[in-house]
Amino acid sequence: MIRVATIDTGVNLDHLDLINKNIICKQVNDTGVAAYIKGNSDRIGHGTAICGILTQENAVELTVFKAFDSLDEISEELFISILDYLCHNEHFDFLNLSLGISAVSQYNRLEQVCKKISDNGTLIVASFNNFGTVTYPAAFPFVLGVDWDIECKRNNDFIYCENGIVDVYGKGINQKLCWSKTSDYIISAGASFATAHITSHLIPLLENGEVKTYADAKILLKKQAIKKVSMYQTPDKQYPDLKGKRVAIFPFNKELMSVTNYSDLLACEITHVYDIKQTGNVNKSTISFSHRKASSKEYKIQDFQEIVDDKDSIDVLVVGHLPELNRITNHNYTKDCIDYCLIYGKMMISFDTITNVILDQFAKKNQVCFNMNIDKISYDISEKLRIIGTPIITVAGTGSKQGKFSLQLELRKKFLEKGYTVGQWCTEPQGYLFGIDQVFPVGYGSNINFNEKEMIHGINNQLHEIEKLEKDIIIASISFD
Repeated sequence: MIRVATIDTGVNLDHLDLINKNIICKQVNDTGVAAYIKGNSDRIGHGTAICGILTQENAVELTVFKAFDSLDEISEELFISILDYLCHNEHFDFLNLSLGISAVSQYNRLEQVCKKISDNGTLIVASFNNFGTVTYPAAFPFVLGVDWDIECKRNNDFIYCENGIVDVYGKGINQKLCWSKTSDYIISAGASFATAHITSHLIPLLENGEVKTYADAKILLKKQAIKKVSMYQTPDKQYPDLKGKRVAIFPFNKELMSVTNYSDLLACEITHVYDIKQTGNVNKSTISFSHRKASSKEYKIQDFQEIVDDKDSIDVLVVGHLPELNRITNHNYTKDCIDYCLIYGKMMISFDTITNVILDQFAKKNQVCFNMNIDKISYDISEKLRIIGTPIITVAGTGSKQGKFSLQLELRKKFLEKGYTVGQWCTEPQGYLFGIDQVFPVGYGSNINFNEKEMIHGINNQLHEIEKLEKDIIIASISFD
C-alpha cells in the first residue's frame, strides 16, 4: 500500500468521511519523539480537509503530523524538526505539504533536509501560499510546487508550467471539503487543496510504476495537462574571477574614484590608474581626491598614453563610462581600450555596453570582454515575489551625487570590523570590484530596457541569491531620482 505523510493542523479521525480510512496522527515534540494522537486533533479543520482529498479516491496508508493550530502561522523550527524526524525515522512514498514558509531564516537547513527526504525516494508535493509570494519548500527545484488556477475545475485538471517557479496548477477553486467536526463540511478555495488533488492524482501512477521520481512526475503531468505554459529563463551571469589579477582603471571619474577611495575593501589589486591630460588629473595623487586619506592606498594618476608601456604589469583593464569623454575630446577612447586589450591579450571589463561584434572578436581570441549591463531578466509568469528573510539596510537617495555608494561601502567596512558577515547588492557597476554579491547596474550610462515589473522581479531574484548565502545582514542602495 502507498504510504503518504502530510504535515498539517491534525485530523478529525471521527469525521464521517474518514471513518474506516487507514489514517494515523502523530505529534513530534521538542526532543524529536513522535507520539500518537487519537480522536479529533484538528481544532481548525484544514488538516481534515486535506485528508479527505487524499483518501477520497485512493486506498493509502496516511500519516498526519500535527504541527500547528493556526492557519496564519507555523514555527519554522518546528517545521524543520518534523521534516528531520521524517528524514531519519520513517519512509513515505509521498510527502504532501499543503503549507509552506515565505520568510525563511534557515534556508540552507530547510533545503538540505527536504533534499535528503527526496533523495531517500519520497516524492514531495508542496503548496504555494495564496498571497503571491514564493513559498518553501514548494519553490525548491526537487519539490513539485503547486498553485491553483480557475481553469482547473475537476479534481484531475491541472496546468503544467515549464521553467517556472510553480511546476503545476491544480483545482483550488471553491469546493466542498470535510472539516473539523464529525459531520462538518465547508466550501473553501486555495492552493493547499490543489496540492492535495495533485498528490491524489499521482498516487495510482506511482502504484502502477509510471511515476517514481520528481522528474517522472513532471514528464507525466506535462503529457496529461489540460494546458501548458512556459517562461523564458535567463542564464546566470558569470562574473570573471579577479582574485590575484593586476587591474588597471580608466578614466579617473566619479565611478572609479570610489575604487581608489576604498582600496582597502577591494577584492582585487589595483596597479595603475589612468586619465587623460585634458582633465588636469594626470600626475596628481588619488589621495588628494579622497575623504579617507588615512585608509586609502595612494596611486599616482598616469597619462593614458603610458598604458602600452605598462602592459607587462596589467592583467585586466576596467573601463568606466566613456561616451561623455569621447564627445568632449572628439576622440574614441572606447576603441583605444578595445584595441589595447585585443592586441596585448588583456581582459576588459566595461561599464558601457559592448556590441556583440566586439564580444565575438574577444571570444575568437579566447579572451574575456565582460559587459556589466544586464540584457535580459528572468520573469516568472506566476508573478510571485520572494520575501527576503535576511535583514536589509537600504541606502536611498534622490540624486546622483549624494554618496550613496560611499555610504554603502562605509557600512560594509563597519559591519565587517564588528565580525558580521555581510551580503551586498548595489546599482553601481564598480561594485563588482569590491566582491559585492549582486550588481544591478541601473545608474548613469546604463542600457537597461526593462519595465518596472521586470526590474522588481530581477532585483527580488538577486536579493534571494544573496539570502541563500545566509549572511547576517544585506546592505543595498538605490536612487529614486
